[in-house]
Amino acid sequence: MLIEIRHATAEDISRVVNFYAERRYGGGIRPEDAVLLAEHDGELVGIVRLTAEEGVFVLRAMQVHPRFQRQGIGKRLLATVAQELDDRGCYCIPYAHLVGLYGGIEFHVIEPAKAPTFLRLRLERYQDRGDGNEYLIMRREGVQEAPSEVRADTSRIS
Repeated sequence: MLIEIRHATAEDISRVVNFYAERRYGGGIRPEDAVLLAEHDGELVGIVRLTAEEGVFVLRAMQVHPRFQRQGIGKRLLATVAQELDDRGCYCIPYAHLVGLYGGIEFHVIEPAKAPTFLRLRLERYQDRGDGNEYLIMRREGVQEAPSEVRADTSRIS
């Protein structure tokens, strides 16, 4: 199966918003976020976004369409995120069962007390949902901190 991973453009935003809405993700997208798309024959099948929040990078809202899960799309999206991050650190709050997936690009589980306060509070909100999922905080070490915005080169195709 041919999957193309690329940066979202302004023309993609309505598709991205719809894709997230179908998966009940309400975190939103900011213009300065780097949004990576996975497409199969023009169909949007996966998304992840990289954002700068309070001086650190945060990987957010990785979603793969249920029909396309367990086919390596999440791994490919994360590999592209790792290239984007280069030598910069990053945090994420994944489902606990995805530790191995995120570990594949050098994220490791950290104690919530070692995370920035805004992420600890976000983790608590996720845990309070009562949705039956277990969440945790992971960090990918880096040597540089995040700029105030992520602004991706949307003309480049990965």
